Amino acid sequence: MAKYTWMVCPKTTFSLLPRPLECEPNPVFLPATKIFPSQVFELLPHGFAHMIPGVVNICMVDGNALNLTACVSGEQLHSHHYFELVIKDLYPVQIHALGL
Repeated sequence: MAKYTWMVCPKTTFSLLPRPLECEPNPVFLPATKIFPSQVFELLPHGFAHMIPGVVNICMVDGNALNLTACVSGEQLHSHHYFELVIKDLYPVQIHALGL
């Protein structure tokens, strides 16, 4: 619903006939990138976290916590460090608009 100006632009003048609304949308109504905290995945079983679409297993290389990369299956130097989930183009939920 954030893509419709009638939902995000305030009406500042009264008129009997509808006119197109134009405004600079508040950043709340723009698509955003959400990074889920890795602590969320510590609450889940390890195997279940692997099944969630978009989750990336981040590994330490050779035990060095400063050298992190996406895990490669079978790589001897990689050890699990944490899971990461990034969701792009996420719009805010506008529950009040569902009643319209």
